[in-house]
Amino acid sequence: MTEQLKERLKEILSKKLFENYPTLAGRLQHGHVEKIWDAMAKAYSLDRQEWISVKDMLPEDEIPVLVYTIDGYIQNAYVVVNTSPPIWHGVGHWKHPKPTHWMPLPNPPQQ
Repeated sequence: MTEQLKERLKEILSKKLFENYPTLAGRLQHGHVEKIWDAMAKAYSLDRQEWISVKDMLPEDEIPVLVYTIDGYIQNAYVVVNTSPPIWHGVGHWKHPKPTHWMPLPNPPQQ
C-alpha cells in the first residue's frame, strides 16, 4: 500500500468517524485517529499473514513468530519488547539474530 493511499484512507476514516459519531468530534484528536488507523492496519496485516517490518511494529512480547533475517533466512523466534533495545531470541538453532520482518505463525491444521 502506497503512502499516498494510506494518507487518503486516514482522511476517509477521520471523515467517517466524525460524520457517524459527531459527539466524538469535540473529544477525538488527530492522534486518536492515528491510533485507530494503526490498530486497523495491524489487524489487517495480521489477518492477511503478510510480512511486517520490525521498523513498523514488533510482535507481542515473547509470542513465537516467523522472522525474516537480514541474511535472507526464515526462522521461528520471539522478541522481548520490554527491554531497550528489544531483544530477539531464536527458537531452536538461532544463527541469524537480525530480523528485518516478522509475521504471526499460521493457525494449526484443522482435524
